[in-house]
Amino acid sequence: MTSLVNNNLVTLAADEAFADTRRAYQKQLNVSRARSIEETLSLAGACVARGVQSGANGIWEQPAMYASRHGTFGLVKGFSKAVVGAVVKPIVGIGDAAVVVLNHVSDATCENAPVVKTNKRMRRALPQSSAPFGNRVNLIPYDTNSAIA
Repeated sequence: MTSLVNNNLVTLAADEAFADTRRAYQKQLNVSRARSIEETLSLAGACVARGVQSGANGIWEQPAMYASRHGTFGLVKGFSKAVVGAVVKPIVGIGDAAVVVLNHVSDATCENAPVVKTNKRMRRALPQSSAPFGNRVNLIPYDTNSAIA
């Protein structure tokens, strides 16, 4: 439930770069969940530090980025996003730390081996063209008439 609340708070922060880096970090944490308590607490502290650092960096980066793109209106928009991010991002970091610690407690008290989450859908490869072009991929533009047929 904590991770669900954190995902909604990340959406509230409205910072795509923060959401992408957080998603990548969460995938990295879920690869191997069997750790000692010291490693778990270290990772929890790192989650809190990442949230605080991102919130503090956003105070300077967001207004400058939006002001350069949209002028005065962008400065106001960037400042408001920075203030919201400065409050929300450390809270997300604390929530991520709680998830890491609770996962460790769950793994330590459960008799079964921890289940590592993997993607159910396998990656798909684009079809490769034949001999004249070697290993190049032949992409064809979308045609409505062909799609209807």
